[in-house]
Amino acid sequence: MNVSGNNMSEHQIKRYTFLRFTLEPLDRIDILSLVILFLSVIIDFFSADRTPKLHVSNSLTIGILSWAFISTGTFGIRFRKAYFSGLWFLLSLLLLINNYTICYLPLFCFIQYHFFRWRFWKKNNREFIPFDANRSGYIKFYSKAEARYGNKTDLLTMEWIFYTGFAIMLTCLFGMVGVKA
Repeated sequence: MNVSGNNMSEHQIKRYTFLRFTLEPLDRIDILSLVILFLSVIIDFFSADRTPKLHVSNSLTIGILSWAFISTGTFGIRFRKAYFSGLWFLLSLLLLINNYTICYLPLFCFIQYHFFRWRFWKKNNREFIPFDANRSGYIKFYSKAEARYGNKTDLLTMEWIFYTGFAIMLTCLFGMVGVKA
């Protein structure tokens, strides 16, 4: 079945079943990413009253790394999976308990990525394929599920995600200066 010029098979189209999410099981990297976020949330939660310096540095690290992974590379492909997205969302909400404004960053970048992803679906009737950013520009990523590389439309969306994510990060950083969430 050919949908608006895409070379997607019927099997690949049906993979996006629930609100444009896939119901695939989590792979090792997904589980490792969620375990690292979970451990960071736990450390951050218990260090809030006991060691304020560790709490501040952990909050900054979680916030900035989540922005960097989501906004500058192909990490966002993991958000296609319903289970990964649901767990990331819950862990991001847990991070907001007794925390600085920088800890809103994983949640805001998650919401921002899905906003642009769903907007891309509505406009192009296909899944967004992010690029990897590096010092010399962007590197195309090949999506096995879509059986294609990203194109100029994907690159433009990736740039929007990067710049709006950067603005969100700066807003959270400015809010953190002397202001508790």
